[in-house]
Amino acid sequence: MAGRVGNEVLDRALAIGRNPWLGRKVKQRPGVRKVILYSYLIYSEVNEANHAVNILCAWHGARDPKTLRLEPRIPW
Repeated sequence: MAGRVGNEVLDRALAIGRNPWLGRKVKQRPGVRKVILYSYLIYSEVNEANHAVNILCAWHGARDPKTLRLEPRIPW
C-alpha cells in the first residue's frame, strides 16, 4: 500500500512537470501552487526564465505546517 501511494505521489509530481499550472495558488507564497493527493500536499513553482518546474516538496497533511520549508529541490 505505501509503495503504491509513493508511486502515485511521484506520478503526480511528474504530471505537474508536464502541466505546471495544475493545482491551486498558495495565497501566502506568490508563485507557488499546491496539488492535493490523498493526504499529501505537493508544492511546486514555475521558473519561467529557465522553462522549468520546481517541485518544492511533497508533504503529508498531518505534519506540523510550521516546519514546512518551500525551497526548490528537484527541477523537472
